[in-house]
Amino acid sequence: MQNLNDLNKVQQAQKAQTVQEIQDKESVRKLALSKFGKFAKIVWIVIIITLLIFVISLIVRDDSRTRKQIEAGAEAALNSPRLQAQRIKEAKRQRDLARQKRLRQLGIDGISEPMQKNDLLNQQLRKQKIAEQQERAESQKPQEVDYRTELAAYNARLKEVEEKEARLRAEAAAQAQIQAKE
Repeated sequence: MQNLNDLNKVQQAQKAQTVQEIQDKESVRKLALSKFGKFAKIVWIVIIITLLIFVISLIVRDDSRTRKQIEAGAEAALNSPRLQAQRIKEAKRQRDLARQKRLRQLGIDGISEPMQKNDLLNQQLRKQKIAEQQERAESQKPQEVDYRTELAAYNARLKEVEEKEARLRAEAAAQAQIQAKE
């Protein structure tokens, strides 16, 4: 019986050893698979990032080409003869409006002939310039000093000071007398 027990123990030990060997082999295989899995994930991430960079570069390049085409088209449209003619007409209209406004400000509204308007406008402008020059000349002249008024003001101030000085002396004398009596 003992041999049978020993035999059972040996068989169980062999089974345990084979089970251990199988587990070791599976763990080595899992470890190898997990290393391969990590490597594969890294490769996929690198591929995806590379593709994203490529797609972004294509988008940016296409966007810059489109922008250049739009700018060229806009520049061509702005420099077209039709648009230039419209700009010239608008500038002329603005100048006429400004001239009419100046005439209204100067009170030259009723004259219909352009030459008369221009003559009157120039005449009014000359008058305004002369008036401005006279004002500037008067403001730049040194102001003449009126010595009489300055002397009168000085004398009045001197009298005020003398009166104050006399009052203070009188008060001091009165105080001295009061102290002498005490």
